[in-house]
Amino acid sequence: MAVKTIRARLRPQQLEAYQQFKRFNVMLAHRRFGKTYLGILWLIKEIWDEERNNPRGYYYAPNYAQAKKVAWQYIKNFTQAFDGITYNESELRVNWGDRQIQLGSAENPDSSRGIYCDACILDEPAQMSPKLWSEVLRPALSDREGHALMIGTPQGRHGTFFEAWENAADDPLWARFMFKASETGIVSDDELQANRREMTRSQYLQEFECSFDAAIRGAYWGEAMSALEDSNCL
Repeated sequence: MAVKTIRARLRPQQLEAYQQFKRFNVMLAHRRFGKTYLGILWLIKEIWDEERNNPRGYYYAPNYAQAKKVAWQYIKNFTQAFDGITYNESELRVNWGDRQIQLGSAENPDSSRGIYCDACILDEPAQMSPKLWSEVLRPALSDREGHALMIGTPQGRHGTFFEAWENAADDPLWARFMFKASETGIVSDDELQANRREMTRSQYLQEFECSFDAAIRGAYWGEAMSALEDSNCL
């Protein structure tokens, strides 16, 4: 079943990442980059353009409310022109023939045990239990040789997101991407300066400059590491 035409427009930076995706992908991107928008497009393409038997796609947010608020409308907007598609609003599930995408919460990783998976997204995995990836989703992808995409902003040098970022540097199955607000031009310089005035330095570096070292707000070590990073000493 070929994928239908999806009415969507990607920014140059989003398209750059999309065209270089591998089987597994980790993408650090600043706020308002359009991470979830890109991720949902990728997930739809993975599920509806693959010649698989009863393919299943999953999108996970840190909690159910975020999954519904952030991703559900995107899925409906992108797929509303597809013939024969149905939406289960109460379970946040999309069905099209034998194909299915399910939105879920990372709050209880064990509730997803037993699924099989062709493609999955972890949106803000720094806020998720490491069990969701290592014990649930990675094994669920194995027999189908499924694909995965992790997207978000960092929150310290620990957990699934940081480990995936580090490991992707040397693993040919993985691609990794970092998009800083100071480099993409998506958010204007005036707006970035306004954010700088209203946020702590650590908050700004984490949310807009993708810094793993700014997670401990106001901590001396986090500030010192960020300063070294700014001066290209790291």
